[in-house]
Amino acid sequence: MTKQSLKILLIAACSTASLFIAPCAKAAVTMPSLDAPLATATFSGNADVSLTGSSWLGNATQIAEIHYATPLATGYGGTGTVIETDSIDRRGFYGPSLGLSNDYSDAEFLYLSGWFLRPGATNSGGRVYMRNADANAFFGFGITDGASTAYNGANNSHGHFMMVGGVGPIYSAESATVNHWYEMRFIIALNHDDITLSLGYLYVRDATTGETEFRLLQDIAGVNLGLTAGALAIDHWRIEALRNGGQMGSLSFGTAQSIPEPSTVVLTLGTALFAGRRFFRRSRPSRQ
Repeated sequence: MTKQSLKILLIAACSTASLFIAPCAKAAVTMPSLDAPLATATFSGNADVSLTGSSWLGNATQIAEIHYATPLATGYGGTGTVIETDSIDRRGFYGPSLGLSNDYSDAEFLYLSGWFLRPGATNSGGRVYMRNADANAFFGFGITDGASTAYNGANNSHGHFMMVGGVGPIYSAESATVNHWYEMRFIIALNHDDITLSLGYLYVRDATTGETEFRLLQDIAGVNLGLTAGALAIDHWRIEALRNGGQMGSLSFGTAQSIPEPSTVVLTLGTALFAGRRFFRRSRPSRQ
């Protein structure tokens, strides 16, 4: 059997197997393998030192109220320290140009990763976006800092996990435990044929309780993000709605690749070999 014959049989087997088990098309049920980040943002400074005068940009008053800080609780595993604000009002800022090539034509997925903590039961949290040079925010994630609209029938209010796309904030029914560090990963399954059909998945792990595996938030898994044609022209970090003691740190952005489910791979390969055996048996010349 040639390599080309096996490839054709694998494709055929994948289509056949998907009728009975699961589609072989890429999906983010198993979190994709993250490539080396294309951009990172770490915050390293003395506690209570303002971001004023740093490379971060935006409203001077807001930046003056955002500080480097020591993580409030155990569990933080990011690089450097973190940032926070004591302001009861939402505070935000953005970074300088990242100089990204904006070419993700070969990427199966994009990802945003970061660490988040909400110290209070109400009005505390923060979120991170990727934005373009015109200050349009295209997608992001975080912990909501206040009351929010309902989603999937859930009465989502303070402290819920969230992701953001062109359709606006999308909330999970699950909320973050107060004073727990969460490492969160926001995965975008790109649809290169039609960017408006790209899907979002949000994974979290509670590092304070010792969780080592990420879990997918099922109620906001595979949600259409409503991205627009220019959504990949991103070039800046944007911190938004950091509020009332909310902390975040160690952000990264990049591409990711799918990891096939082992059961699907075994089934597909087995079906391919079975089909190949039948193919070559039928192809042998009959004995006279």
